[in-house]
Amino acid sequence: MPASNAVRLLGIIDILIAVAIAASAVAFFPVMRTNCSAAVLVRCDNKVVARYPCDRGAVFRVQGAEGPLDITIDREGAAVVHAACRNRICVHTGHIRYPCQKIICAPNHVVIEIESANAGNAPDAVAR
Repeated sequence: MPASNAVRLLGIIDILIAVAIAASAVAFFPVMRTNCSAAVLVRCDNKVVARYPCDRGAVFRVQGAEGPLDITIDREGAAVVHAACRNRICVHTGHIRYPCQKIICAPNHVVIEIESANAGNAPDAVAR
């Protein structure tokens, strides 16, 4: 095969792969949006202390082991806007918006998680 035919064939394959990836991304995006959860779940010392629906805005405070955390829920998702811990890693995490994403404030023993709409009693994983 001459070099020019190989380049032309590689270009066509590259275009087909790019189109396939773009089409699958476009097809998958609505699934992620509709799957995007039922509630924001807040746990402190492994006990549920708050559950808020994702579709309504809310601002609330949770008392952690070292002090309060101010949490907001808006169109962008859930985020910690202020925390009484030293490094404030939970604040720097930013917004979470998809099922099973979490913000963890270890010093305060607080976990904020987007709960999946179909979580129920389904297992996280299955090992064989």
